[in-house]
Amino acid sequence: MAIAVKFTSDDGEMQRSYEKAIANAEKYRAKLEAAQKAGKETGKAVKDGADAGSSAIGGMIGKLGGMVAGYVSLEAGIQLVNAALQDQIDLQEKVANVQKTGADAERALLRNLGNISKTQQADVLAQIAGISKSSGVSHDVLKSAAAEAVSARGNLTIPQALAHMGQAARIAPESPSELAASSRALMNIASITGSEDPKRNMAFLTDLMAQSPTSKLSDISQNALPGIAGVMGFGGTAEEAGGLTTVMASAMKDASMASSSTAAIQLARQVKDFTPGGPAEDIAFLQKNPAVRDAFLAKASFEAKALIPSKNILTAGTPEAELAGQSMAGFTPSDRAAGAADAFVSRLDA
Repeated sequence: MAIAVKFTSDDGEMQRSYEKAIANAEKYRAKLEAAQKAGKETGKAVKDGADAGSSAIGGMIGKLGGMVAGYVSLEAGIQLVNAALQDQIDLQEKVANVQKTGADAERALLRNLGNISKTQQADVLAQIAGISKSSGVSHDVLKSAAAEAVSARGNLTIPQALAHMGQAARIAPESPSELAASSRALMNIASITGSEDPKRNMAFLTDLMAQSPTSKLSDISQNALPGIAGVMGFGGTAEEAGGLTTVMASAMKDASMASSSTAAIQLARQVKDFTPGGPAEDIAFLQKNPAVRDAFLAKASFEAKALIPSKNILTAGTPEAELAGQSMAGFTPSDRAAGAADAFVSRLDA
């Protein structure tokens, strides 16, 4: 588009400045058209935005001519228009990048799905679309998280992994990284509880977070969950193991739950032969039998920083013993898990 303004004054410097501004604006137009070309395969939104931006450039150049003809400060006018034009460029490049990111996320997802049929791929994308509709999380964010969820699904099927991601989207929609971390945590919990029900595993996660001294999902995934799995290796339920792991973390004031998870495993291993039950029954037995407990502690081996907390957990009447009983009984029973998960999400949405 060519814009020409004829000055009636004899100010040649103003004429030259104006012509320079026009040339600069045309460069912005070229940049915007380049952004359009780069993003032409990313969707109609980019094209429409670029077309609108191109029209805006024409209007802005015309306004600049009006400013000059009306003897408004030429330098101020040039700066204002150039800033507005750069905003148009930045906006269109941002849209193009978002669209490209979405396309990249879908490609990564399809790669991680492996050798499945087109019909199965369509089913996956349809499930993601449903999650997006129910959670309000964008398709692109979900596709990015789904690529990780599919890779980390363990023994879960692809639909089951996506269902866990969908549950995570209800509590951690803020960013792809938070959503991916929540999804991984839920799927790791599935391997601990043995349940394929995402709401069951959500209830376990919320109980675990409530009782733990950490608010970081990374601490839960990297430290607490392996600790719980280790405790379960010596009998008992996921809930008992979760309770023992969290009370040990509290007793040791271990915010990351790293060393305390190891200590919980050591305690569960050494008390496992006192009763045919799990850790809760073993600990309750030792609390009720001080002489047996003292004999056990005389032979038991603990890391130095875990010795006093372990002794207190096994001694009736101590705060640690009280907390141990509450923690191991404080996880939501599986038959009430779905309702608890829904109630938790409702509180978040309120």
